[in-house]
Amino acid sequence: MENEWKTVSKKHRFKQVKKCGNGYILNSEQKFEETNISDNDVIHDFINSLNILKKSQKFEEFVKVLYENLIGNGSTDICQVVCYGIGSPSSSNISRYQLALLYVIHIMLSAPKCCEISFWLVYIHTQLQEISATNLKLESDVKCFCYDPVWNSADKNLIKQMGFCVLNDNEEGKRKTDVKTLYFMLHCDKWLYNNLLWSNWCHNRLNNMIIMGNSFNSIYERSVNRKLRKTYTFLNLVNEWDLMEEVLLPVWSKQDDVFNDTAVMRFNKTACVKYAANIETTASLDKPPEYLSNDI
Repeated sequence: MENEWKTVSKKHRFKQVKKCGNGYILNSEQKFEETNISDNDVIHDFINSLNILKKSQKFEEFVKVLYENLIGNGSTDICQVVCYGIGSPSSSNISRYQLALLYVIHIMLSAPKCCEISFWLVYIHTQLQEISATNLKLESDVKCFCYDPVWNSADKNLIKQMGFCVLNDNEEGKRKTDVKTLYFMLHCDKWLYNNLLWSNWCHNRLNNMIIMGNSFNSIYERSVNRKLRKTYTFLNLVNEWDLMEEVLLPVWSKQDDVFNDTAVMRFNKTACVKYAANIETTASLDKPPEYLSNDI
């Protein structure tokens, strides 16, 4: 049977999928239209969103939760950040605010080592006061790699001006985690989380991952168990073996569609060791997950 092509639209993202037998595999070669917005306008809009986030009533509460779960919880050895699916900051307020939070997190991970939360709040505010349209780049040993297939040239320019690396290829979440890594994946779809888990399905790599994204507990509550087991196998096993711990971010506002249902999630080392043999026997690195079009 000849290959069939179909474009699937969901929320602000467009994914092209290629039919392969009874399933679909993702394709990353689809191109997106450029907008007329200038690079400078995108940068100024981002700085405006960053200032709004900084001045919001919940900002310090956000920083405290992030400090406790990314810095004060023995995670100061985070070596890199990987951001998937944040959307287009040139066309989406939600994307700009999420990118602003990523920028704040990168400041935190780049700061001198200090145990006092008061230091972090002062340090972050000081760093944010110094930024400008021509001075966004942070000096840091912690690398940040970003990708979203919807980005246009203005989006990519903003990411580069921040000192982040734009990935050339759509990894589809299939990145092996050999060093301590924070995955920033707000409002991403279940298949992307499942791919990431599949790529790292051994207890050592799972322990190298911290995921900031959709609450897995909420995903489990909203999902049909049968479909979760069949389609999102690795997401299901994380739940079945209780491998992950999570802390929800505070509600930013009454109508929060920016950070709603967002959690910082890390794997429980004791549980990963306990189920290490089960994890190894259920690994299938030679067979990537495939999804039907209505699964993505």
